[in-house]
Amino acid sequence: MEFRRPALDKLEGPEELDLPVRLTSSRTWLVLLATALVAVGTGVWAYTASLPRELGAPGVLMYPDGGFALESTRAGLVTELLVQPGMRVAVGTPVARLMVDGRTVNVPAGAAGKVSHVLVRPGQAVATGTALAMAERAVDGERLVAVLYVPAGQADGVAVGGPVDLTVASAPYGTLYGTVESRTAAPEARDSLSAFLGDDALADRFLAAGPVVQVMVRLDIAATPSGYRWSVRAGPPFPLVCRTPVTAAVHLRAVHPIDVVLPR
Repeated sequence: MEFRRPALDKLEGPEELDLPVRLTSSRTWLVLLATALVAVGTGVWAYTASLPRELGAPGVLMYPDGGFALESTRAGLVTELLVQPGMRVAVGTPVARLMVDGRTVNVPAGAAGKVSHVLVRPGQAVATGTALAMAERAVDGERLVAVLYVPAGQADGVAVGGPVDLTVASAPYGTLYGTVESRTAAPEARDSLSAFLGDDALADRFLAAGPVVQVMVRLDIAATPSGYRWSVRAGPPFPLVCRTPVTAAVHLRAVHPIDVVLPR
């Protein structure tokens, strides 16, 4: 059997055990180092950075103690309205006059409050229990608040003191600013929601998508025609009216990115 001379020479020569073996290039080490730095940086960011969050919710401008309907105590034809928005009524104050069986009957207020809206007009037929006007449980000089109804399953992040941005469709003069003042601990029952609003239809509208938590928002005060602070300097050139619908963007507690990827 013949062997090639290079192979024989290699066998006769000493083994090169003392020479270093080059496993990777310097460029590979740089790539590995950069990858490690990115991984460490991403981990630090995931645990220390804060992600802002917002939650949209419908609501209405109200007085803090809510309102109620001034209801007709008789069925008949409205001949005269005796109240108007801004007027205060006491228990027993005549709200309207009805023609009932050929005679005129006064309809008294069942509770004391401040009239915010008149709902009927002379010549209109009403049944017993028909809402003739809306009144609010408010004292003179009391300021409006925004009452929001947040889906119960999304309310955990709403914190007292958190900022709120409000859009008022009937007053397109920028954003109205406020701060979360309180929130209910449990979802609102339909009866309590209706009693606070004084309006069954409005309560059903807020509950249409499921259980809700009530969030009370204090409006920021400013020297503007409306008395409140807006993103546009002066805001609307008129005062805001109770029971005006609003849409809110509630700023929730910030979370770390890791909490989004791995919820606790």
